[in-house]
Amino acid sequence: MHKEIANLREGYRIISDRYNNALTLISNHAEQSEQAAMRISEQVEKAAEKARDATDLAARTVEIAAALAKEKAEERGRVLLESVKLYADVSEALNTQIEATAQDAKAAQRGAALTVKLAADAAKDVAADAAATEAAILKR
Repeated sequence: MHKEIANLREGYRIISDRYNNALTLISNHAEQSEQAAMRISEQVEKAAEKARDATDLAARTVEIAAALAKEKAEERGRVLLESVKLYADVSEALNTQIEATAQDAKAAQRGAALTVKLAADAAKDVAADAAATEAAILKR
C-alpha cells in the first residue's frame, strides 16, 4: 500500500514536472515570438521612414529637374528626367516592399499568436490528462 502511494506520488511529480516544463517552454516561445514581432515592427517603421525620405528626395529631384529642363539643353533635360523617373520607380518599389514587409510582419505576428495558442492548448490538454490519470490512479 505504501509502495503504491509512493509510486502514485512519484508519477504525479513526474507529470507535474512535465507540465511545468511545458508551461516554461510556452512562456519562452511566447516571449520570443513577441520580441520577433517587435523587431519586425521596428524594421517596418524604419523602412517606411526611409521610403518617405526617398519619396521626398524624388519630389525635390523632380522640382530641380523641371527647373533645369527649362534652363538647360533638351538632351541634358532628358537625362535628368530619366534620373527623376528612376528615383520615382525606386521610391515606388520601396513603398511596395514596405507594404509587403508590413504584411509579412502581420503574418508573423498572427503565426506567433497561433503558435502560442496551440502550445497553451497542448499544455491545457497535458494538465487535463494528468488530472484524469491522477483521478484514475486514486480510484484504484
